[in-house]
Amino acid sequence: MKICMSEEEFRKWTSSSGQILEAKFIKFSGNSIVLQRVDGRQFTLSPKIFVKSDKEYLRSLINKQTNPQNSKSAGEEFYNGATLVVALDGQVETMSSFSNYNNDYLDNNESDSKKLVKVGDILSVGSKIKVSSDSEMTLLFSSGTIARLGENSIFSISEFLQKDFERSGKKVSELSQEVSPSTLLLNLNIGDLIVNVKKLNKKSSLEVRTELGVAGIRGTSFQLFVSEDMSKLSVLSGSVEFSKTGGSPINALASKVVVVERDNNPEVTDINPEEKEFINAILERIKKETDGIDLSTLRGKLGMKHKFHVVPSAGNMEMIWVEPGKLVYPEEMRKRPIEIKEGFYLGKYEVTQAEYARVKNSSNARGRTPSFFSSGREAKNRPVESISFQDVRSFLNNLNTIEDKAGRIPEGWKYVLPTEDEFWYASYAGMNSRYPWGDNEILPNYANYDHGNDANKTLEIGQYSPNRWGFYDLIGNVAEMTLSGSPIGGAYSHKGSYIFGRVTRGKKSHNGFRVVYKVID
Repeated sequence: MKICMSEEEFRKWTSSSGQILEAKFIKFSGNSIVLQRVDGRQFTLSPKIFVKSDKEYLRSLINKQTNPQNSKSAGEEFYNGATLVVALDGQVETMSSFSNYNNDYLDNNESDSKKLVKVGDILSVGSKIKVSSDSEMTLLFSSGTIARLGENSIFSISEFLQKDFERSGKKVSELSQEVSPSTLLLNLNIGDLIVNVKKLNKKSSLEVRTELGVAGIRGTSFQLFVSEDMSKLSVLSGSVEFSKTGGSPINALASKVVVVERDNNPEVTDINPEEKEFINAILERIKKETDGIDLSTLRGKLGMKHKFHVVPSAGNMEMIWVEPGKLVYPEEMRKRPIEIKEGFYLGKYEVTQAEYARVKNSSNARGRTPSFFSSGREAKNRPVESISFQDVRSFLNNLNTIEDKAGRIPEGWKYVLPTEDEFWYASYAGMNSRYPWGDNEILPNYANYDHGNDANKTLEIGQYSPNRWGFYDLIGNVAEMTLSGSPIGGAYSHKGSYIFGRVTRGKKSHNGFRVVYKVID
C-alpha cells in the first residue's frame, strides 16, 4: 500500500513588493521552498521574498515537521482492521499466534491455544483458521469485503490495516465502494473461498496468497479453490490478477476461470453455468447475512492505531511510529526495565536487498546486492545480509543525504540504527512476558529460526505474522545490527537460545538491519 504525505491547502502569498500569488506549499528544499500554483506548475523560491505573515506560516510548518508525532504531514494514521464472524455452520477452530497485536480480542491466557470460533468473534491478525468437514463460515471485514470459507479450509489473515472513517447508520449492504482505504493480505493454504469485494480506493490493496501464486483484487466477486497441487480462480464479476509464483501475471476477467497447477502452464477457460449459479447463490446468501450491520458497528470494532512514515528514496520503505513508554520484564528474568523517553519511527520490515541496492546505488536502482541469499526472483524481498557495520553506516549516510537534498528531513531528524533498548522495546510491543510472543518457548510458526528441520535460509520479509505494534521479523530471519554494532534478535541459522544474545559481527549471512527515524540531540 502506498502511503503518501498530506499536502497543505492553497493560500495567498504576498511578496515584499506587494505581488499576490495563490499557491500551496509542497516542501522545503534546502534553503528554499517549493510551491505549486492552481494550474499545477511547481517552482522554487526563497522564503526571504515574502512578507512577515508568510514567513511565520513557513516557520509553523517547520515546527510541525520537527514534531512528526503531532503532524499529519509526517505520516498517515491507520487502525488495525477488524474481521467479524457473522455466520457459522459446523465447527471452526482458530490458533492465535504470539503476534496477535489486537490484544483486546484475545481471551486471557489463550493466545497460544486452539479455541472454537463463534458468531460475533473478532478474528485478529495472525490467527490461523481451520474449517472442519461439513462446516462453513462467513466473515465481514471492516473495509466492507465479505467472504465465505467452505469446509476443510485453512485460512489466515496476514495483515489488515485501515484508515479511520465516520460512524453512521449506513448499512454495509448499501455500499458500492470500500468503507475507507485499507491493506488486506489473506492466505488460503487449502480449501474454498468465495469473496465479494467492494470497489477499492486507489491507495488500497487486497491480495489472497496461495502456495502457487497471488490473486490481486480491486473490486470483484470470485471463488478461489486451493488443493495441494492446484489453484482454481473463478471470476464472477470485475477482474482479478493472478500471479503464478515465478511466472507472469494473468488478468482474469468476468466469467473466466484460471487453473494453475504446480508443474503446468496456467489455463484460462469460460466459467460454466452451474458454477456461476453456485457462486451467485453463495454471494446472495452471505450478503443477507450482513444485513443490519452498519458503519457505526464496524467503526467500533477497529483496533490499535498506527502512524506510518514512508521513505521515497528507499522505494517507499514503510516505518511505524513507536510511542514512548516503559518495558518491564517479568521478575524472574532479572533484566532491568527499559524506558523510552522519546518516540521514534522504526522500519516495519528488515531492510531488503532491493531497498539496500536502491539507496547504495542511487543512480542505478539495479545495483548489485552483497547478500549470500541473492538468487531467485524473490531475493529482492529478502533482507539484505553479509554486510559490515561500516556498510550499514554508508547506507544510512546515503539515505540521509538523498532525503535531505529532496527537502524531506526536518531539522534535527535523522535515519539511524536502533539502540538495543529501542529494539527490545519495539519487539515486546507492550507485552509483559518472558518472550516477545508470550511465555512459551519459540515454535516454528513464531519466527524464522533453526528448529531442526527448516530451510536454513533467509525468507522474504513479512512471511510470519506481525507483533502487536505491526512489526515483522524483529525476532529471527536475520539478526539486526544496533547502534552499538552488535547484531541481536537471532537469525534463521540460530537456535532459540540466541534470542537474547549478541551474535557474531561482520559480513555474515545471518546479519542484517532495520532503520530508525528520530530526533537526534
